Amino acid sequence: MSNTSSPKSRSPRSPQDPSVAVNETIAVDDPQDEEEDLTLGSDAESSTASISSSILNYRTINGRTFHSERGNATYWGSNDERQSDAMDIATLPSHHIWTLAHDGELYFAPLEDNIQKVLDVGTGTGIWAM
Repeated sequence: MSNTSSPKSRSPRSPQDPSVAVNETIAVDDPQDEEEDLTLGSDAESSTASISSSILNYRTINGRTFHSERGNATYWGSNDERQSDAMDIATLPSHHIWTLAHDGELYFAPLEDNIQKVLDVGTGTGIWAM
């Protein structure tokens, strides 16, 4: 029988981690370089209105509608009725289980009585809140 073991090799030296910088300061952004966000309204009514009619300029691929690639949108999913239905089917049972597990509570943060602005972060179609 012959020896079929692999020859021993040395591991390469690992370079020092370049992501760790010593005494590196981060420059403060110049507020004059920032563009004004025209999507923000000054009152509650304007903040719920669409930016413009161009928001409805969808792309159609294989019969499904997707975002128009305006700006740097990278969302992979479609935005048509079929996708909304699928999100509702997936969201409603998990929302119901959540409310059962938390005695019907939708939130745990202390809230003021007169809320003027709300940030919707990943709540899907929102049908669970209706």
